[in-house]
Order: sequence, then C-alpha cells, then structure tokens
Amino acid sequence: MQLEGPRFVAAHGSEHGPQLVDVWTVSVLPQQTHMLVGKLATAAPLGSLQHLKRVWKTTAGTPVKMRIILCRVLQPPDAARPDFGGAAVSTAAEPHLPPALAQLVSDLAIAPEQAAVPAHAPQTREQWAEWSQIWPITWRQPESTAMYLAQQAPQLTQQEQEGMRRHMQRVWDLSGCTTSAAGSSEGAAVGNACIIVDPVAGEAVAQGVDETHAHPLRHAAMVAIDAAAQRDLLLWPPSPADAEEQPAAKEQRLEGQGSVHDSTAAASAHAHAAECATSHSEKPYLCTGWDCYLVVSRRGRYRH
Repeated sequence: MQLEGPRFVAAHGSEHGPQLVDVWTVSVLPQQTHMLVGKLATAAPLGSLQHLKRVWKTTAGTPVKMRIILCRVLQPPDAARPDFGGAAVSTAAEPHLPPALAQLVSDLAIAPEQAAVPAHAPQTREQWAEWSQIWPITWRQPESTAMYLAQQAPQLTQQEQEGMRRHMQRVWDLSGCTTSAAGSSEGAAVGNACIIVDPVAGEAVAQGVDETHAHPLRHAAMVAIDAAAQRDLLLWPPSPADAEEQPAAKEQRLEGQGSVHDSTAAASAHAHAAECATSHSEKPYLCTGWDCYLVVSRRGRYRH
C-alpha cells in the first residue's frame, strides 16, 4: 500500500466555515467603552474566546457605536425543556447573565443582543481573513506551529536535499562523531560543531567547534558566527571613518584566535575577493539568508 504525502488539516473549521458559538453583546457610545471594558475584564474574562477582539467599532448608523462582547450565552436551568417529540423549547424571556453583568447592563440601561462568533482561533491566515468577516479576530500564530509551518514551507528539490545531506555530513565529521557498527554514536572531545552555508553558492562560509573551555560563550554556533563576521571584515574592510570610531581593543580581540573556523572563513573570503574588487557591493547584514548546520552533544549522545 502506498501512502500519500502529508497534507494540512485545520484543527477547527472547514470549507463550510468556522464552528460558531453564541455570545451576548451590547452597543455603546465610544465614551462609555473604556469604563465598560475595564469592568468586564474583571467580571467576565473572555476565557476560551481570547482570539476575538472584545470591542468592534461598527460603521453603520449615526452616531458611531462600539459593539462589545459581554459573555457567552448560558442557558439557565429552566430555560429549555424537552417536549413530547424531544425538541428543546426555550422559555427564557430575558438574557440570562451573571449577576454582576446583569447589574452593569441595568445601570447603563442598554439592551444585550445575541451574536454568533467563531468558537476557536483560526489556524491559517486564510481562515483568519475569512472568519474576521463574522467578528474581528486577533491573529496569533497557532501553538501547533509545526503543521502550520509545514503547510507554508516550500518543497525542496532533489539537488537541495542532496546539498543539505552533504553539509550535514560535513558538520557531523567536524564534530568528531563516528557511528559504530552497532549503530551507536561515539565522538571525540570536540562534540559540538557548526557550519554556516551560503545556500545560493552552495558552499560553507564559516565553521566552528566548541571552545567553551576558553570562554563559556564560545560554543560552536557563536564561534561560527564570529568566523562569519571576520570573513565580512575581509570582504568589506571598514572605511577610515569607521576605523577611527572603533577602539583598538576590537582588533586585539580578533587577533590570535587560531582555531578550526579560521581557515574556512579566510578561504571563503579570498574566493569572493576578486568579485568584490571589480564591483562595489553593499555589505549585507551578518548571516542574513544563510543556513546553519549544527551537531550538539547531550550527555555523550549526538543529534542534529
């Protein structure tokens, strides 16, 4: 049996629209909004409806009104009773509100109105745009981002996949990790390793291994980023004006750090030097658009 590729299925809602829930709302003048919302925050938090905007400025009619969610519609114990055919018959003549809300509505002399709103937060921006037509919704990326990002991620070509395997193998080798015949991973003391790759050129521009023995912040990723920064200094030397502003201590910090990352950064910089010498190119922001490959050891085991 052949399995189809994975496809995204939203947790709530479908092509027929979102699942709706009934709420009580009121329409008030703009100057009443701040006071009412402040009291509602204590008396009736939105709870599971946090994805909804509590206040909605309506454009129909004059004067302008603000429509505010009070709470979900709650049926009182005697609000519905089954008839002999089993159907529910509502007997509630007035909105059933918690005592604090009922008193607030009475003091303001406003009449609650019932509205149907999306019961759950949208999982995609497409759903957000559609469901916001029913009631305004605040967009927040779903907690289950893995499925959402998988839907948005572009498909990798065979060449891109092969390149990723090649770079992953390189950083695996750099870490000193080897796989035994039994399938367990064993490695040298280096352990953590990082390679930064320019995906357009398909080449490594910097690499680094763990140097926390020298400084607690010199882990592999930071060593590789530092090497990438040194590569940028070779490709785009600072102007005389910049040089005057930089303290001499920075040059001293960049000197004398001979390690595994220097050769890769220098080789990459010299490879691009000819191109940059003939045409002026604007200095890019550090590591923008590059890929990072990491091997991190945890208690003797390696993962990537």
